[in-house]
Amino acid sequence: MDVEGFTWDAALSLVRWQRTRRGYDGDAERLHTGLQLLAPPLGPQSALQSAERALNLPWQRIAAEVLQFAVFLVTKAKRDEQLRPEQPRHALRLLQLALNALAVEGDAQLTTLPLSSCNLLLAALAEALEQQQTDALQTLRDVNAVFRFLFGLPSGRSKAATASFQMYRPPTNVYADFLKRALPAAFSALQQLQESDVEEEKQQLQELYVDVVHAALFVFQELQMTQTNKKKVFLAIAKTSLRDVVGYRHALVKLQKQGVPGVEAATQLLDHVVEDALFDAEHIRQYDGAMVHAAIWKKDRTDSSVEEEKDDKKAKKRRKAGGAKASGLVSYQKNLFDELLSLLSDKEAEADLKASVGGFFEVLVRGFATRIRAAANTKIEDTKTDLKTSRKRAAIVIATTSTTYSPFKFWSELCAVAFSAFQQEGDKNDFLPVLVTLYNALFRALCECDVYRVTEDTEDRGQFMTMEKVLSSFLDVLDVEHGGEVSIDADRASEECDVVSSAVRCSPNLVNCCIVPILELLGLQAVRSHQVKDNDGSKDSALAAASTAVVELIHAYDSMRLLDAFLKAAFTIERAHEGLYKLFALPSCEATLRKAFMALPPGQMDVLWKLLVEQIASFSSKDDTIDNARGVAVARLLFQTFVQEIHVVPQNRSKVLGLVSHTHEKLLSSFADELVQVTGSFTSYQRELYCIFGELLMFDSVLSPTVREQTFDQLFAKLEGERFGTVMRQLLVTSSPKKKKKNSKGKSTDGIANNLSTSHGLGAAGIVKLCVYWLRKMGATSVEANDAVTVSREGREQVTRLVVEYVINWKCWEAVSFHLPELTANASNDECDHFLREILSAFLGEAVAGELDGSARRIICDAGFYEIPNLRKLAPASLNTLGQQFVDEVQRGSPTNSAKAMHFFNFLSEIPASYLKPEKCGDLLSTALSLYKAISVSTVGVDDKTELCRAVLTWIQQHFKSIGIEVNNSGDSRSKEQLRNGARFIISQIAVDSTVSVSLVSEVMGYYLDIGDGAFVGELLSSVLDIKESAKKNSSSTKLQRAVIVVEALATYRDTTSEVSKEEKEFVESVVDVATRENVCDMSNGALSFEVLTALLKYQSVLHKQAYQQKKTITEDRVLEMLVKHVGSALAASMKLVSATSHTTDDTKLQDAAWSFYANFCSEYGSFRSFVTPLETYGCLLAVALSLVSRNDAAVLNQSKAEQALQAVVSNANKDEFRLLLSTIVQELVANEGQRKLGALRALCLLLGGDRKLNTARRQLLNERKESIVEALLQNFAVQSLQVGVVSSGSNDDAVALRIWNLKAFTLVFCKAELFTWKTHELQHVFTGFQPLVAAVSCWQAGTNPFNAQDLHELWTLSYMLLLRIVRNHFASLVNGIPHLVQAANALLQLLVLTSASPEYSQYCSGWSSNLARLYGYMKEHDVQLRKHVVYMLMAFLVGVTRDKLAVRFQQKLRPGVFALLDVCSPYEKEQLFGALDSTGKSLLKTLDTNYKLTHRYVGKV
Repeated sequence: MDVEGFTWDAALSLVRWQRTRRGYDGDAERLHTGLQLLAPPLGPQSALQSAERALNLPWQRIAAEVLQFAVFLVTKAKRDEQLRPEQPRHALRLLQLALNALAVEGDAQLTTLPLSSCNLLLAALAEALEQQQTDALQTLRDVNAVFRFLFGLPSGRSKAATASFQMYRPPTNVYADFLKRALPAAFSALQQLQESDVEEEKQQLQELYVDVVHAALFVFQELQMTQTNKKKVFLAIAKTSLRDVVGYRHALVKLQKQGVPGVEAATQLLDHVVEDALFDAEHIRQYDGAMVHAAIWKKDRTDSSVEEEKDDKKAKKRRKAGGAKASGLVSYQKNLFDELLSLLSDKEAEADLKASVGGFFEVLVRGFATRIRAAANTKIEDTKTDLKTSRKRAAIVIATTSTTYSPFKFWSELCAVAFSAFQQEGDKNDFLPVLVTLYNALFRALCECDVYRVTEDTEDRGQFMTMEKVLSSFLDVLDVEHGGEVSIDADRASEECDVVSSAVRCSPNLVNCCIVPILELLGLQAVRSHQVKDNDGSKDSALAAASTAVVELIHAYDSMRLLDAFLKAAFTIERAHEGLYKLFALPSCEATLRKAFMALPPGQMDVLWKLLVEQIASFSSKDDTIDNARGVAVARLLFQTFVQEIHVVPQNRSKVLGLVSHTHEKLLSSFADELVQVTGSFTSYQRELYCIFGELLMFDSVLSPTVREQTFDQLFAKLEGERFGTVMRQLLVTSSPKKKKKNSKGKSTDGIANNLSTSHGLGAAGIVKLCVYWLRKMGATSVEANDAVTVSREGREQVTRLVVEYVINWKCWEAVSFHLPELTANASNDECDHFLREILSAFLGEAVAGELDGSARRIICDAGFYEIPNLRKLAPASLNTLGQQFVDEVQRGSPTNSAKAMHFFNFLSEIPASYLKPEKCGDLLSTALSLYKAISVSTVGVDDKTELCRAVLTWIQQHFKSIGIEVNNSGDSRSKEQLRNGARFIISQIAVDSTVSVSLVSEVMGYYLDIGDGAFVGELLSSVLDIKESAKKNSSSTKLQRAVIVVEALATYRDTTSEVSKEEKEFVESVVDVATRENVCDMSNGALSFEVLTALLKYQSVLHKQAYQQKKTITEDRVLEMLVKHVGSALAASMKLVSATSHTTDDTKLQDAAWSFYANFCSEYGSFRSFVTPLETYGCLLAVALSLVSRNDAAVLNQSKAEQALQAVVSNANKDEFRLLLSTIVQELVANEGQRKLGALRALCLLLGGDRKLNTARRQLLNERKESIVEALLQNFAVQSLQVGVVSSGSNDDAVALRIWNLKAFTLVFCKAELFTWKTHELQHVFTGFQPLVAAVSCWQAGTNPFNAQDLHELWTLSYMLLLRIVRNHFASLVNGIPHLVQAANALLQLLVLTSASPEYSQYCSGWSSNLARLYGYMKEHDVQLRKHVVYMLMAFLVGVTRDKLAVRFQQKLRPGVFALLDVCSPYEKEQLFGALDSTGKSLLKTLDTNYKLTHRYVGKV
């Protein structure tokens, strides 16, 4: 009989396979039978259960035989080589199915296997991973399942999972061989998957491979943990499998960098395996005898120092106390370092593998540091317990233990291993990148893993000297390698700089011994980063690493107050001056320098000043070479930065004057004599002196006339007449190499790409300051002498032109950021126009590049920029020129700067409104209109076309009317025609371009209506309906869509005017005719019908309001007739659509149109009340509005529209409708459904919380229903109090919302000023309003808070307002309820204290504490009545501070209120409070009372 594709004979043969099998024949048939027999799903009707019934055998016996057969097929030798890849794969599948069957049905005892079979099975699993299978996904699933079965692992990852070795505990060599085969195969497969472009099943394969790797490593960790011989575990990792472990980690880190998910957890697991094996508590203290390689760091020590150490008695005591062994035996831990050295010295090993040892070093250092410190702490605690001697003796033993167990020795040993491998290498150039990577990892570990501690160092600073030796040896190697050049590899350059940064962060004075080589190295890297062309970003990474190192160096020397030593080192370098200049000029380094100079102690100011002056003066006698020029530039840059951070105050004025005179004597006095003789070009040294002179002019205002005459005036005397302009022509060079100009267009991230020269760009900022000072001086002297005016005007214009051209050419905007008013005052209009256009172009370039802190942006965003008169006068013309460039680009078909144009018009929209004078902006408006037209008609694709059009039209909308009026007044016919053409095009784009809004059309139409150009208005309006689309099917609908926008625009404009023009009236009637002719309004289910009626509704409402204001009777016209005819059916249809609980249509446009019509009709209901049945229509509007606001936000298209509609319904009610509204609210408040209550509560809150004052009749109606409203609200409180504990129900959000709105309405009822008249017995119900607050405090304390942050803030604020109302207005009536008031006040405080620790509520707690202090202040007025109760409020505050840890910032805000409560207290209450507090509370109360008496209590004196 055949069942499921096999016969029972075949099934019986499979069950009896151990007796009937005689060879390889029949294995394939048995395998196929087993796969069919165990095919999922398993159940009563499965093939396995059928076989149980047919063969009369337990299914467990059948499954066990199938499992044994599958294991046999997997592990036995194969007869045919072609079957090797296929048969084991199917056998693994059969084995996995058998395991599933036994696991599902549940008999684990039948799944045991002998050890030999398990060993063979493990090898088979490795072989399956090594072979590339066609069905890789299923094979991986089978391998994963079988592997987890062998070791009893669960199917998924779990932190609580453990491996079980009851069935199979693999021998160490067997499992090591499995890892050597399985893990590389998995890593290779993952790498291939990562490189492949086929996304099918890629994610599943990656997850399965990572699961297999993680499971294998997890079992390896469990085997290691259960091994009792820890030495064997150590040697297995440190000697036998070290290379394999390093290779595994290298592959994992590589995959992790490529973004393979889940690899990070596997890497961490491998790191734990290594740490557990190498640093077990049993042998971690024996590493001291294994560190023999670190002896290379002590080779340079003299024999005398060694003898001194031997003779040192304290050293002997330390050795004795530390338990140092005299035998000199080397512990077995040396195998770890020897194997690492062997790996690094192996010439056959790949360089990438050797470099990955750096990460392995970091793991070793971190693990050893953590565990050796734990061992040291254990030893110290034991010492403290056992030691019976003096404290001094105990301190010596503890210090010796800390030093002996210091992780620094381990770190220095690894450094020695890396350096020894480098020394043993024949070709050191090939190994140097590996050494750099190793040292980068080691120094990073030194910095981050808390390896070096000063308290653990010896008295002779042996560890620190070792660090210096390690760092200096490394720098010597780099110096020999570079030989004046730098490495080409940017990643290696970054690592070299990172080594320096880590060393400085570890110990600031570590680099003292080699600061000069470090600065030379960093300078060379900076030069290289500018010279090498790199497109992958590594160039920027190298520069960033070098700048970070410089910043760390400055911080280090500033912390040691050794900035003078740092500057001396910077001056001592013999090469890389240009690179060092570029690093110091970076914004990050410059800001760090400035902070250091700013925080300089007063006593060091003259030291640094004189040091810098002496360094600059040392170049006076040197030749004018490139190196000397760069060296003096570095000194000038540092002097310039230093001088700019000196602020003259009366305390240091005399010292600054003396330093200025000293500088003039050392540098400028001899230079003044040379100025007369110089006829050719200036040397670099002389140029830098001009820069220094310009910087020193900042002290001109503090110099006395005598000192000024002796210093600055001497130099200016040598530059009289034409001499100054001649000199500036030589200094302000505007011809820059094209290479530099090209670089200036790039991204200037660090502010140096535009200023690659050390003498130009920002390097000449001092010369620019000199020119500005001279211009200011000439302007002041020209007022006194007429002949000086004629002489100096030409000179001023010439110098100004030089400065402007120089700044524009070099893009060094910061050089003139503070001098723009003086420059523009002396510049011609053309120069100002050119400068404004260039700086705006630079600003737009920075905006496109996303630079938020560019130099041009800082100037443009400064408010002072818009107060410069000359630039403001030329701004319209300059902006028009820039806009015309965008127009020309679009018209030429090459719109390359669409983002730039968008930022340009966004900038125009953001500048101050009064900056651009409308009478001068006619051309700019015409250009904007031309650009919009060019973009719209352009056939070439424009990036972000919609956003660009929106930006352009936004600016046009803002300024069309104001500029148009000025153009009309000017009488310029050309400009008028341009505006008309632009208006025609905007109107033609209605319903074509979505960016043409109603407000824009209203602005355009309103302008021409205001100026009385009725003919042109008629032309525009007629063009809306006269579009030539007769061939199109939807021509009438398109006309009406355009007409709807225009009618709404006319309604918007009509709000501000009084008369309706003839053209406007004709157009509206034409729209009505078209709508009537096409029967549009009869299509009540169409979106267009709603849109047309909405537009006409708005327009007619505006006319009705105007007629009411002018006291005219409105005549029934075509619009009103159409509205009266169709508004009823349309309103019914719209209310049906918006109130439907589920969407009746998927047409979102129809839904939006219905919403718009309904909301607008509610808003304009007052204008159409006379044309509908008032009460019936109002009732329908109210019912729909209440149902909409009571829903969840997700159930309504737009919740804000629903609230606006309800607000309009409430505010538009007349007397009868108001009575209906109140009756409806009262009736709905007592309804059983929560949604109905919520709608009524919202309506009541809108009614009571409105700004419009209610008249007497309506207040009377409210008073009549006051008791019903209060009773309904109290009933809601009672129901809600029963549901406080129910916080896990699905309707919790609705219950919270109902609770908040009920409290809000209750608060408004009692707090609305002059709305109700209250009697004493009626006010007793007010205390019920504090029930939600008390319940919220209880829920929070119980850990079941149902409120979110916003709802809780609303609850607290409402409760506070209610309590404040009682205290201020109804206290006398409620004096018997003072305990309730105290309970409410304490609940407010408790809620503040409970939520203050949560970051989510911190934004509210500040306001709460201020309000609570105000409440306490108002309580002071009732001191007599509250005196007996104030103790409880103070007690709550003190407990909140001492027990619940109220934040200090909130305590400070509460303190005035607490002092007000202390004002109420008498000495008796204070004694009572003091007795009830614990010791902490008593101390706090004493402090509060002392501060209260000193700062707050009135003592009779003012």
